[in-house]
Amino acid sequence: MQALALFFLMWFTGSPCGRGARVGSADLSASGLDGTGDELGEIGIAQSALQMASGNTSVAAQSEDDPAASQDPSGTALPNNLLGSCPKDSNGMDIDGQYCDSEQLTKCCASKCRYRTTVRQSTFGSSAPVEVPKAVADKLLEEGLHPSVACCRLNVYLSPDGAWSCRKEAMSLNEEIEQISRGPLAHRWESFARAVMSMYNSVSKLESRFEWQPVLNKAPLTKGEIKAKPLVMMIGGYSTGKTTFIKSLLGKEYRGSHIGVEPTTDTFTYVAYGKEERITPGEIVSVDSEKGFEGLAQFGNGFLHSFRESRVDSEVLNNFAILDTPGVLSGEKQNSRDYDFEKVIAWFADRADMIFLAFDIHKIDISDELKSVIRCVGSNQHKFRILLNKADSLEPATLMRSYGGLMYGLGRVFTTPELKRIYVGSFRDEPYDSKSAILHSIFESDKRLLDEDMKHLSAESSKQKVNSFIARVKLQKAFATLLDYLRQQMPAMWGAEKKKQELIARLPHIYDTIDGVNGISKGDLPDVSMMQERLLHLDFTKINTLKQVWIQRADAVLARMSDLSAAAVAAFS
Repeated sequence: MQALALFFLMWFTGSPCGRGARVGSADLSASGLDGTGDELGEIGIAQSALQMASGNTSVAAQSEDDPAASQDPSGTALPNNLLGSCPKDSNGMDIDGQYCDSEQLTKCCASKCRYRTTVRQSTFGSSAPVEVPKAVADKLLEEGLHPSVACCRLNVYLSPDGAWSCRKEAMSLNEEIEQISRGPLAHRWESFARAVMSMYNSVSKLESRFEWQPVLNKAPLTKGEIKAKPLVMMIGGYSTGKTTFIKSLLGKEYRGSHIGVEPTTDTFTYVAYGKEERITPGEIVSVDSEKGFEGLAQFGNGFLHSFRESRVDSEVLNNFAILDTPGVLSGEKQNSRDYDFEKVIAWFADRADMIFLAFDIHKIDISDELKSVIRCVGSNQHKFRILLNKADSLEPATLMRSYGGLMYGLGRVFTTPELKRIYVGSFRDEPYDSKSAILHSIFESDKRLLDEDMKHLSAESSKQKVNSFIARVKLQKAFATLLDYLRQQMPAMWGAEKKKQELIARLPHIYDTIDGVNGISKGDLPDVSMMQERLLHLDFTKINTLKQVWIQRADAVLARMSDLSAAAVAAFS
């Protein structure tokens, strides 16, 4: 009995036979954790790794690429392999789950060499959370990474006193909502996204079981979409100053930008923060789940060749990202692109938090092509802000006439009842023209208003995402209720096609019939004309039965949205 107790004591405290032993792929497979890194050693290993970060041990974890230890600005020794390289397979790909240091304290997790802080779960219950040293968390945040990567896919928890820790147990929804108000902005967005995705996963069957994507043309929600920084989108004709405006915001040009009087911007460019300035092709950006652009694949390679990401070292981009778009062309040129320009604009408009529509003061006419682009964004028209650019080049009387003409034209295009906010000025880093000197104070006032609007983007973005998610859950309920009603009306034996056509023709009346069923409102249902067209391609005999438990889960999620919204407002205001 004493021998057995001694064996367990040695096992839990990290005996010599356990501390240095490499865990092979067979062991990982047997535990069901192959490549996830949740079971790569004992508490002693984790403690040694933790001591390394605080400089309390002479043991140095060395990366295969560079044995030298790096120093945190505070002077604390950090393991060099925190963001090191993983061993490669025969195809040159990172080997997930392999060690990347000779001491076997650090291993490849999520295709990176990570600082190891995980521990084996106790035989007698869950393991205690393991602290992530502050130096490690600070280093990751400095590199633009979340401290959760130090946990190798475990859950990271930030306590009220600011201590980071890894733990195996999933957080409750209450804990996830609490996390939204803690720590740096990156952690708040990460926690906000995790809370939303937790709610979404509980109601996702209403999408997967009821033809959500083929009928409504809506892709599944992703964490990348939720945690993405607020997006400012630029739209306008060519040579209206869109790219110059971006340059004035950033204080520098982004890589790949072109400024000129002719059509120069021929690509969609996602401009985001990055210490290392570089350009990434659209094919790569579209498969990065962290960015939330997976849905762009639907527009084909023709579009992906015309899409890219440009990283810029500008502090402004810590708060939001910018999408620069090609200028709207006239006539047949607008239709000569290798993709559907309007559908792409509509897709980005759904995800944008603010849309700037730029006009050159000398060209305020709204072409048929531009009208079509404005209208294609549909319910997102409220996001528009108007830039009346190069206004300093006109005398006051001429400028006022141009301003009035633009207001009249916009009123005929926009379907929203409120007037659009127009920022008047010359949005470039050059002195104003002296001929408009009497209006320079107005230009400066509009610039200040613009800056103030953009300061609140994080708060507005979180509100927009909460509202969009609420609308999505209500649409899930309404759409599933509609399809379940159509299924119930179908004959058991024959005449299915005739009955289907009859139901589609009666769809406006059916909307009235199901109003109030499962707590839905007729206003939650999609446009009836669009649904009549889309339902023609759906086999009504194969519609799944609606389970009441799915409706109850959706109602439970909607009941928690006020808590989520309150936490987001407090965190991002």
